[in-house]
Amino acid sequence: MGMQRNSSKKTLVDKLSIEIESNLNNDQFGVDSLAQAVGMSRSSLHRKLNKAVGISTSQFIREYRLKRSLEILTSEDITASETAYRVGFSSPTYFNTCFHNFYGYTPGEAKSGIIAEVDSPSVQTSTEAAWVNLKNYNTKKNNLGIHCCAGSIFDLLFL
Repeated sequence: MGMQRNSSKKTLVDKLSIEIESNLNNDQFGVDSLAQAVGMSRSSLHRKLNKAVGISTSQFIREYRLKRSLEILTSEDITASETAYRVGFSSPTYFNTCFHNFYGYTPGEAKSGIIAEVDSPSVQTSTEAAWVNLKNYNTKKNNLGIHCCAGSIFDLLFL
């Protein structure tokens, strides 16, 4: 039974990750859009996701966007504002606030390398560790990208 639950959790997270990724730069893509895309009611999606990973649907979407933004900021030559729009934030200011609240440093600091070691245990949650590990893995594996690894990220985190 536990194995089946982990499998259904992985399937749900994979499905949600794929939908968010394919709508990543759409700042209008939110909980209602995600629920519709996966064929669930808003409340059913919230209940299932909260049971599977312990966070709300809106938080799941925001954290997904923020994690992708860190990957983009540290691997591509674009500004924090461009990154904000690329990951679906309509306001660079709000993006900066969310990024700082989530990581403890600004997008500019992440971009410029002021953060000595992003994967330092003292400044990192287990979620961030998984993303950093995935980023390092993808870089070593010819930068496979998030599309093929979205489920793997959450396997590291929640399974």
